[in-house]
Amino acid sequence: MDELPKGKNYPPEIADQFKYFVSLTETVVPHNPVKFKGKIYLLIDGGVYSAAESFASFAKSTGWATLVGTTTGGDGIIADPALMMLPNSGIVVRFSSSMGLNIDGTVNEEYHTTPDMYVEQDYEDFQKQIENNEVPLQEISQYDTVLNTVLNMIEKNR
Repeated sequence: MDELPKGKNYPPEIADQFKYFVSLTETVVPHNPVKFKGKIYLLIDGGVYSAAESFASFAKSTGWATLVGTTTGGDGIIADPALMMLPNSGIVVRFSSSMGLNIDGTVNEEYHTTPDMYVEQDYEDFQKQIENNEVPLQEISQYDTVLNTVLNMIEKNR
């Protein structure tokens, strides 16, 4: 166990009550690496949660990708949830067994992962999707504000 690093944005319950933490590091070695040298953009929003949140948090904290969109749903940078059976009813309860912290010390479940570039779906674009009988989130749309923002950024950087 290591001592908590100083100068982070820990919540009071961490700063006042905890002295040590466990840092988990995993190394991923690709089997057949791709020599891609371009920029990677990861589109995120409030629907990004659990394992997808873990991936978004990794991408942001390592600088592996530029996150574009709105803040995620959080709660994905910890171990699998714990299960416990209540003694009298036999009901199984599922709960987080640990508190995942963002790289700045904030609690991921509370603050989630923020994008590097905040872009929301434009209301007019959303209306156009509906008018053209497109089902939002089920198909790629020419009216997807966030996707079009990223595509325009890529085009400008060519």
